[in-house]
Amino acid sequence: MVDLNDYLQVDAYEAPLPIRLQVQERDTCCSFPWCGGTGRFDLDHIVEYVPPEDGGPPGQTNTLNLSKLCRFHHRLKTHTRSWRYHRQPDQSLVWQSPAGYCYRVDGTGTTSIL
Repeated sequence: MVDLNDYLQVDAYEAPLPIRLQVQERDTCCSFPWCGGTGRFDLDHIVEYVPPEDGGPPGQTNTLNLSKLCRFHHRLKTHTRSWRYHRQPDQSLVWQSPAGYCYRVDGTGTTSIL
């Protein structure tokens, strides 16, 4: 059973099964604006993971710092570093495009933020 209210964290890059299951249950599709893909996905660190030996803080891999992205959007976000996003207190995500436009993504879809 997965409790979406639990805050789970580990001091490792890879998410263990309980965290993966919780994020998979919470994020029913790709969290990139207007994607909605439900196929193969990756877990993305919203705030980039920094290894502890390089000064990274403990508990970086946690349920609030992970989001479900399809493989294409995970690679786009990770390798171009031009799309950024953060989690809001209500669990929605706010994305900023390379052009500076902002989009809110939640369980109902994507909306532009003016």
